[in-house]
Amino acid sequence: MEEYILTVSMTAESLYRVFEDAVRMTCAGYYTPDQIDAWVERADLQHWESLLESGLHFIAARHILSDEIVGFISVDSNGYLHDLFVDPLHQCRGVGSLLLYTAEKFVVECKSIMLDAEVSLPARRFFEKRGFHVLCTQEVDVLGIRLDNFVMQKSLVLQGNAENYDELLRLWEVAVRHTHRFLNEGDILFYKSEIMNHYFPILSLYIIYNRLGNAIAFMGLSDEKIEMLFVHPDELHKGYGSILIDYAVREKNIYRVDVNEQNREALAFYLHKGFRIVGRGEEDDFGKPYPVLYLSAER
Repeated sequence: MEEYILTVSMTAESLYRVFEDAVRMTCAGYYTPDQIDAWVERADLQHWESLLESGLHFIAARHILSDEIVGFISVDSNGYLHDLFVDPLHQCRGVGSLLLYTAEKFVVECKSIMLDAEVSLPARRFFEKRGFHVLCTQEVDVLGIRLDNFVMQKSLVLQGNAENYDELLRLWEVAVRHTHRFLNEGDILFYKSEIMNHYFPILSLYIIYNRLGNAIAFMGLSDEKIEMLFVHPDELHKGYGSILIDYAVREKNIYRVDVNEQNREALAFYLHKGFRIVGRGEEDDFGKPYPVLYLSAER
């Protein structure tokens, strides 16, 4: 990514050029010529001038050697991602990922908990690989011509503090009772006390919320590893665990985690995410007879 720098300085002409080239070349195999012509005609130069003067936050990628804008993203403070386009000659070089990552940071700073986007057919895979999921398919009218796209959403990771302890402890207990059925009641009560009194205060906590503002997944990080990661049973298999793992690796450079050997579903999840078993202990950190597998991911 040394070829590119980010900037908030751009012209409507530069946006229109990137947009038109991206739509005409990237979308050619997914939409008809009439659909593409209507899309480009609607988003003319005046359209981009108006958006630049609106409340949208624009970020662009500038190619250092050519000094040209080669990609851009726009998002509002509520987490609606309005545009993301990359010049076809600069696609598959990390430009789109960098722009999306930077926009996510802006939205988190605005205290929003979700990113929402309407995504073209060819862009679906890009967004899915970066934590978005499809809510529905929709048909939109563009100058009297119908186009299909996807309504997609991504939950963002927010940092927790002591005010979140009670809610996270409730989430922890619900998740543990669902996934750690090898524990007896006494063990659960013991761990519950340890988590609240000794673990939460020393860990960095990261939380995913739903639209109602309820915590549905969280993880706790030390300086060396993922110490805990739990997802509400009703929200399993929706990608929240992956979002947290990706955040730990990308943002915090954490590549280690321990898993109870009896928790086979969690083990399968971490192996799927690229971790591998590097060791085994007969007891957990509290000396209880629950074997632990030590996992590590490649840096």
